[in-house]
Order: sequence, then C-alpha cells, then structure tokens
Amino acid sequence: MDILNDYNKLLCKIIRNNHRGVVVLSGKDYFDILTNLIKIYYEKVKNFKDRIRILYISEDFNGDYLYRFEKLKERIDFLDIERIKYKDSKKILGKTYDVLILDMYKSLTPDYIGRIIETLSGIGIAFFLIKDFEHFEENYTTFHEHLLTPPYKLEDVKKYFEYRFKGKLLQYDNIIIYDIEKGLIKGINDECILEEAYPPGRKKILLPDNRKFSDRVYKLCLTQDQVNVLSLLENLLSDEKSIYLIIADRGRGKSASLGLAISGISEILLNSKKVYDIGITSPEFNNVETLFEFLKLGLNKNNIKYKEISERKIVINNKIYIEYRKPSEILGKKYDILFVDEAAGIGINILLEYTKKYDKIVFSSTIHGYEGAGRSFSVKFLKYLNSLKDFKIYKYNMIEPIRYNEQDPIEKWLYDTLLLDSESSEIDERDKELIKNKDVRFYKIPMKEWFYNDDPKLKNFVGIYILAHYQNKPNDIAMLADAPHHDAFVLELSNGKIVNGIHIAYEGGIDDDTINKMLKDYKPKGNIIPDIIVKHYRIREFAKLKGLRIVRIATIPEIQGMGLGSLSLDKLYDWAKKNNYDWIGSSFGITYELLNFWQKNNFVLVHLSPEKNKVSGEYSGIVIKPINEGSEKIVKKLNYEFRWRLINQISDVYFDLSPELILKMLETPYKFKPHYKLNLTDNQIERLEGYLSSPMTYEAAADVVKLLYIYYLLYTEKDKPKIDKEELLIGKFLLSWSFAKISDHFKIKKLEARKLIKRDIKIIYNWLFK
Repeated sequence: MDILNDYNKLLCKIIRNNHRGVVVLSGKDYFDILTNLIKIYYEKVKNFKDRIRILYISEDFNGDYLYRFEKLKERIDFLDIERIKYKDSKKILGKTYDVLILDMYKSLTPDYIGRIIETLSGIGIAFFLIKDFEHFEENYTTFHEHLLTPPYKLEDVKKYFEYRFKGKLLQYDNIIIYDIEKGLIKGINDECILEEAYPPGRKKILLPDNRKFSDRVYKLCLTQDQVNVLSLLENLLSDEKSIYLIIADRGRGKSASLGLAISGISEILLNSKKVYDIGITSPEFNNVETLFEFLKLGLNKNNIKYKEISERKIVINNKIYIEYRKPSEILGKKYDILFVDEAAGIGINILLEYTKKYDKIVFSSTIHGYEGAGRSFSVKFLKYLNSLKDFKIYKYNMIEPIRYNEQDPIEKWLYDTLLLDSESSEIDERDKELIKNKDVRFYKIPMKEWFYNDDPKLKNFVGIYILAHYQNKPNDIAMLADAPHHDAFVLELSNGKIVNGIHIAYEGGIDDDTINKMLKDYKPKGNIIPDIIVKHYRIREFAKLKGLRIVRIATIPEIQGMGLGSLSLDKLYDWAKKNNYDWIGSSFGITYELLNFWQKNNFVLVHLSPEKNKVSGEYSGIVIKPINEGSEKIVKKLNYEFRWRLINQISDVYFDLSPELILKMLETPYKFKPHYKLNLTDNQIERLEGYLSSPMTYEAAADVVKLLYIYYLLYTEKDKPKIDKEELLIGKFLLSWSFAKISDHFKIKKLEARKLIKRDIKIIYNWLFK
C-alpha cells in the first residue's frame, strides 16, 4: 500500500505536535486498508493514551450502512466502537474521541461535520469514507434531499458547497487522500520519523497567588486560560454588582470553566449562614451539559456531597440551590448569581432584562465555531454593558484549545471549509464617503463563481452575517450554495468592499392540489410565508403568487444607520419587479426597532405568531411588500384581518406585549373603514355621555368606551382625528391594565391617566356622534 509511508508521517506529525489528522479513503473496497490503518494507529498511540475511543458515524443503522459498519467491526473486534447517526451529533457535545470514522457515502451536512470533528482529540485521526473522491461534488446527499421544496427535484441542486469541501481537503496539511484503485491523491510533504515521535508536554500552568478557590478545583484546569477565568470569577464572592463576559472559539473549555467556578463558589458559600440560589441558562439544555459535568467533578474533588434533584437541578446541604431554566423562564425567580452560557443565542431583549433583575451575571459565548454566535455579541453587547454605570464589567477572551494544541491544521481546515473564520471588510472614512454619495452597486451573487474560485468576497459576505447576527450555522451557507430556491444579493462599494447582504428564498407558485393539502394541515418544505397565509387566513390565491422571502439582511454594524439596508431593499424590489415577482416578504422576531425598519421601507405587517420563541422571547411576525395590483389587493385584505385579530386577541394571547409595540403593529399604510357599523343602544349612549360630562365614573361606562376605541383603531380614513398618548388607551382597553399599572408604566399619577383617557375618548365621541 503506497499510503503507509505518508500515513506514518501523518502519525508522526500529530503525535509530535498534539495535532489532529484526516485520512480520506475513496472507493468501495476500503475495509482491508482501513483495518490496517486503525491497527497501526492503535499500536503506536496506546503508548500515550490510556484508552482509544472510536466513534463511527453514519446516516442510518440499516441497509448498506449496517453492512459497512458490521464488516469493519468484525475486523477490529479488539476495540470498542461507539456508533451514532449524523442527526444525533448533538448528543456527543462535550465528548472526546481518538478515532472518528465518518461514512460519507451519502452524507455531508455541514452542521453535523462541524460538531463531529470538534470532538476529535489531539493525536486523533478522522477517516472519511467516500464513494468516489474524483467525482465527489456529483454526489447527492441527504442534506440535498432536505433542501428541496416543490417544484424542485434533486437534479436542480447546485452542489457548490461540495466542490468547496473537496477543494479544501486538497489544500490543507495533515490530510491524506487515497483512492483504493488509483492510489495516493494527496500525501504528507514533511519528513517525520514515527519511531522518534513523542507527545509534547502541556504548557506549564501558573496558579494565581491569594486564590480563594481550592487547589483541587484549579488543578482540574487544562489550560492557563481556564485558570485565568476561574481567578476572574472569584470576584463573584465580593459584594460588588458585577457582570462578566467570557468569550471563546469552540473547544476552549469555556463551559467546563464555568462549572468548575460554580463548584469553587459553592465550597466557600457553604460556610455562610445564608441560602443561595444560582441560576444557569442557555438556548438549550445540551449547551450546559458539560458545565454540569464539571460542576459535579469539582464538587466531588472537594468532597462536597450534593443531591441531584434532576439532571437540571443540584442541591448542596439544603443551602445552595443550582438549577437550569430556559432563557425566558429564568426571569421568574431571583438568583444570587446567574450564569448565561451561549448567551449570543438568546434574544438581546432577554439579556437586557437579566441586567435589570440580577446583580451578578456571567455571560459566556462561542464566537467562532459550528454554533457560530457572531462577533456582534462581544462588540455590541460589551458596548451596552460598558454603559451600565452601577456594574463593574470584566471581560476575558479564551484562546488556547483544550483537546489539541494551537495551530492545529484540521481546525484551520474546518473553519475555512465551513467559512467559520469569515471576516467582513474593514471600514474607513473613505468608505463612509462612498456610502454617503451612494457610490455602490447592487447585484446577485454569482454563487458558482465565488464557491469554485474561493473568491475572497465570499468570506466578506459571510463575515457580515457573523458580525451582524447572533446565530449563524454552516448549514445556512451550504443552503445558499446548494439549494435551488435560495440566492443572495449584495451592495458593493465602488472600491470593491461588500457592505450589505440579503439572503432570499423563492416562495409561492404553488399548484391547486398542494394548496388543498395545505388547507388540511399539510406543510410543504420551504414556502414559509404562503403556508402561514393559507393556514391562518385561508386565502388560497396568495400561495399561487410568486415571491421572495428575505431570510436575512445585514449591514456591517459600524455603518448601520447610513441607509444601506433601505437602499438594498429598494434595489431588491426593482429586481423582483423586473423579474415578474408578486411580493417581497420576511419573517422575524418582532421588536419595536426591527418593525419600524420594515414599515419605514413600506412592508406591511400581516401576521403574528401565537406563541413566543422560547429562546429569543419574541413573537415572530411576517411582513409583506406587494409588487403589483393583484398582490396589493390580497395584502390589504390580510392587513385588515390581522389588525382585527390582534385587537381582539391581545388580552388573551398577546397580553405581555408593550402598549408601544402594539400601537406600532397596528400602523397601516391602507385606508380602512371597519366592516361593521357602530350601533349603540340608548342606554349605552346615555352612560357614555354621563361619563364624558363627569357625573359617572369610567368604570360605569367602560364597556362602551372600549367599543368606541376599537372602532377608532380599525378606522384609518383621512378624516380620523389624531389623539395624543394613545399608548394609554392601548394599555387600558386592549391590555386591560388597571389605572395603577398604567400609572406605574407611564410614570404618571392615576388621576392624570383618568383625565387623559377621558379627553381622548371625548375627541373620538365628538368625531363619531357630533
């Protein structure tokens, strides 16, 4: 086998540097070679590792997948092999393996690959089993099958991402590519003698002087970064109001450090007379499984007994209560210390609420990595934190990897391949002048050209999303590269710098049979906006129209507010009109600022989800901008129906919205008269006039007053009178707030609130009846 010489050099390199390697085996009859390579690895590495942990990953456990697994398992029966499906890759978060075997015959889902490769230890090897490397980009995968939406078929998939994946394997060190029939495609250039290779020792770790946590906890740290984080978090034991921001790339031991810190804090707090509550939250519980693992490890090392009430709650001596709750639920209790892991995946509004309620908070988040948080978290959020006058702010950036040494070629390959290390263009004053002069061009990204030629503009484009958005996944980029119904547009300055990007999905154009199924609860892939309109509003004609759903729009943060987002939307509208589309729309978590942006650009709110997103704490809204008369007629109808539903559902469904946001949602560009006449009984009119002329209290006429205001809200013709402080009326009539709550929210006296409401109702009454 002409692979052995290069394989020995690869083993030598990864042992000597505590790095990792990849071996790609192309072809069907790989069993003898793979068996031999694993045996060679085992014989050499068993001298340095107590146990060799092997993980086999495949799409399924049946059919050909089972045959390939069983055949390999028979040949290396002296080793235990753990096995999972790609879709279960979240289950191995926090685990570490020495050998990964990836059956990639029909599998290349970027999110899964990112998670799996990051579990590989230093002096570890990943084997990629590929049917035909030479024609790799022609392969159809299950990822492609999941991408498809009607009317597209597998042959419509673009497969640009697969081409990039193949090219990057050829480009990086520590990667061997071997074709079973044709021989070595890519080997190892460096000379390295395997017999002389020994693992490097870890860098010496220095413990801080005057440390408060026990040495037993500190000695569980593997890097100086982890020690430094523990030392920093000792300040949580002081009386000061403090916020900590811990940021890191994936695999730096961030979550483990938080768990160890909580164990160290617990040991000291046990000597206090007070009972302590420590809260932990993250977008999903599996984000903090490693935190809990190291929390228990630290407690055990300190011989501290604890009770596990559940996997999410630990009680120590009935004195310290440590529990995980979901992001939106964590506000339901007052904690002495709050730990927020993967904070960038939580809605910014919830994070801000934490700073209002708690005195000691630790925010931590991954910046680069397959979870792709986005540097906006550290840039924007730190800016906000620094504005808080009554908190002391601490920040630490963890750099050193835990599982392997720095400068690992496989980490570089992974980050480059999945575009995790993308950066947006640097902006200077000359660029801002170009923006002010609108010296820009708008165009659809030539996706094939960018992916095939590894164009630097691709990373600039993706970098905008990493910088501007809180959550980014490799699948999003692969979807853009491969899905036939996804495209992207950019605004580019005349000097070549990309400053804004729009990711769109083509939706609509659905046939009658599919629409009939949708009305009976069938959910077609993609087509998010048509599906919601058909199901919630029963307007089947909308699904036949063709539209563009804006998946994401982003501008480099430091030049936000200069009109680039609005300019992009205008240009996209022109493009859509020219290409005979009927509408442009978007779905997003509703905040006042975001809704204002869309409304300012003539998008109309037509739907609000009935439930909040449990992570972001926001309701999802749909906005649409019609392009022609036919779509405008439908959007106008949708907007009226939406406003009617919102008004009548607020006190029951949307009771936790603010009056200001509700009023914003009810804004409309259309002129409406209510679909009913306001017919009041003689008694209702008498009570209303009695209230307005003062002898009767508000409470005696509350029912009639509410009828008047709802009619006023639905009416949007030009003759409608304007009233001030309308948020007060929203609070009273739609949210059913007491005068005490209105007084508290608007910072006015209760009597003043009563006077203002009566004044506005009198204006409405005179308009309707005088």
